[in-house]
Amino acid sequence: MNGVHVSRREFLRISSATLLVLSLASLEPAAALAGRKPKAPAYGDWRDLYRRKFTWDRRVRCTHVVNCWYQRNCAWDVFVKDGVVLREEQAGQYPAGCGDAPDFNPRGCQKGACYSSVVNSPARLLYPLKRVGPRGTCKWKRVTWDEALDEIADRLIDAAVDPGPETIVLDIGGSLASSTWRLGIRRIIDLLDGIELDTNTELDDGQGGASVTFGTPVASRSADDLFRSDVILIWGANPVYTQIPNAHFINEARYRGATVVTIAPDYSASAIHADLYVPIRPGTDAALAL
Repeated sequence: MNGVHVSRREFLRISSATLLVLSLASLEPAAALAGRKPKAPAYGDWRDLYRRKFTWDRRVRCTHVVNCWYQRNCAWDVFVKDGVVLREEQAGQYPAGCGDAPDFNPRGCQKGACYSSVVNSPARLLYPLKRVGPRGTCKWKRVTWDEALDEIADRLIDAAVDPGPETIVLDIGGSLASSTWRLGIRRIIDLLDGIELDTNTELDDGQGGASVTFGTPVASRSADDLFRSDVILIWGANPVYTQIPNAHFINEARYRGATVVTIAPDYSASAIHADLYVPIRPGTDAALAL
């Protein structure tokens, strides 16, 4: 290269010297810092880390739009800092129970306590996505809200014109979080002369069967009345898992002396806390009842 010739031995010697210089240069800052004291942290001790976690700008009252059926919309205090929800706490402001029954406070469960993590989760869907591949291939593309709403509106209008509005069906599923959120979609279905499916067709036939058999779909009283029971029969339900705000009345009744019986095909959370667990095969409830 340009008349410069370096032997193999000379190249190795120069490379070794260069590596030695670089190594010494990298050791110099460590040696210089060896006699220095580390910079003091910005907090006094470990307790300050928790104090920062439990500081907020304001506290507001809220509830959670989750599928909890009759005990839904529990009262919660939400702690906000810089516009972001930090955490939630149950708000124990329900009226006291009647007589010797335990208090309803506090109401709420793990589903509500973790709602702030869902709000701020990186997995939360923030924009509409349109499928661009066959079903099951997980191929999607992001579209704008205007594009998504326009396409939905066009398809609704096309269906209402041909073959007819009876082909527009609202399936709300089992998400009976609140009647408020249903007002908008129920109104548009009514304006389009569409059909709304009965929620009980999505859940089970318990409501319809109870209406036919007993004349009313709801034959229970206030949840705290469970405390005064002598025998509690849990059949076709799992209240320890699905009725968390009210399940404590069952446990307190058991502590008072009540006998709790759970009939279920699986060893559910309610079966674990029962005095008597009756395992049955799926679909044999009617035979057992006879």
